[in-house]
Amino acid sequence: MGFEIDKVVTAETDTERCSDLHGVPVEDMEALLHDRIVSEYRGEAWKDMRHQWGANDAKRDGDKTLSDDVEIYADLDYKTPGFKREGFGHVKEYASVQSGNISGNKSDYASNSRFDIYKPVKPGAYPTLVNIHGGGFFYGDKEIYKFYCADMARRGFNVVNFNYRLSPENKYPANIEDVCACMNYLKENADELDLDMDKVFLTGDSAGAYLSVLYCVLAGDKKLRDKVSFATSAVMPRAVALNCGVYDQREDPGSMLFWTLFNSDGSLAAEKADSVIFLDTLTYMDGTFPPAYVMVSVNDDLKSKTDSLISKFKEKNVRFTYREYGVEHPENGHVFHIDVTNPEAVECNDAEAEFFKRFI
Repeated sequence: MGFEIDKVVTAETDTERCSDLHGVPVEDMEALLHDRIVSEYRGEAWKDMRHQWGANDAKRDGDKTLSDDVEIYADLDYKTPGFKREGFGHVKEYASVQSGNISGNKSDYASNSRFDIYKPVKPGAYPTLVNIHGGGFFYGDKEIYKFYCADMARRGFNVVNFNYRLSPENKYPANIEDVCACMNYLKENADELDLDMDKVFLTGDSAGAYLSVLYCVLAGDKKLRDKVSFATSAVMPRAVALNCGVYDQREDPGSMLFWTLFNSDGSLAAEKADSVIFLDTLTYMDGTFPPAYVMVSVNDDLKSKTDSLISKFKEKNVRFTYREYGVEHPENGHVFHIDVTNPEAVECNDAEAEFFKRFI
C-alpha cells in the first residue's frame, strides 16, 4: 500500500503518523490512525488555534471600514423555508452579529445557517458570487469575510457570504451538506432575494477552496450525488476561483482532517461512501467541472498542495488559469487576498473578477 509510517514523539506518548494515505482503504484507516486521532482530540488544539487565528484576523481588519456604495442584507437563514420579501430589509451600516464563538471553550456555531448578501448600491443586473470561507474546516465564519465580500460586490457582483457547520463539533459531511443547502436555498428563493442564479460564480479559499471543488464535482455528476447519504445540489457555477487550497485530503493528513472526518474515539464519523468521496474528490472529477482561476502564493507552505489539482485539470481538459502571487512580496502568504487594502490582493481580486465576467 502507498503509505509510510514515521514516528512522532510527543510529551505524552509515541504516536504513529501517516505521511501519505494514498492506497489505504477507508476501512483500514481507523486502525492505522487510531492512536494519533485520539491524541489529537485529547490535546484540543483547535481551541488555541481558534484564539490565535481570530486574533490575527481581527488585527488584519481592525482599521477597515465598509464602503457606502455597497448595501448589506444581513443574517438571513438558508435553513428557514418560506422566505418572504417583506422581511428582507437592508442596512447601510453593518451591525456585526457574532455567528460563532471563535474565542472560547466551546464552539457549536449555533448560527451556522446564517448568510449575508452584499449588493452594489447602484441599480443594475449583477451576477451572483457565492463565497465559501476558509479556516481548516474548524474555524471561521461570514463575519471574517465581510470586507472581502463587500470589496468583491464593488466589482459588480451580488455576493453571498454564508456560515457552515464546523469541526470538531460537527463532522463531515456537515460542511458540504451546508454548502449544498445554501446553494439550493439561493436557487429556490432567487426571485425574492433578487439574485441571478443562472449567472452564479463560486469562490473559496483554503478549506473553502477544497469545499468548492467537492461541491462542483458533486453538482456535475448525478450518479455520484445519488451515492452519498446527504442532500446535494445540482446548481453548477459558471466558473470558480480557488485560492490557496489543499485538494488531496490523503496527502500529509493531520489534525484538521482528523477533527473533520473522525470521532474522538478514532472511528469514522461518516458513511463509507461519503468518506471515500471526501478523501478522493479529484478521482471523481470529469469534464463537467467549470472553468477555474487557481491562485497560490509562493510564500505559502501549502503552495505545492495545488499540484494535484492542476494535474487533474490537465487530464480532464478543464479550462483554468493558474497564477502565482507573492514573488516580490514575501509578506503575502496564505490567503493574502482577503486583506482588501493589500495592493497585491487588489490585483488578485481584480483578476478573478475579470475572469468571472468572461463567462457571463
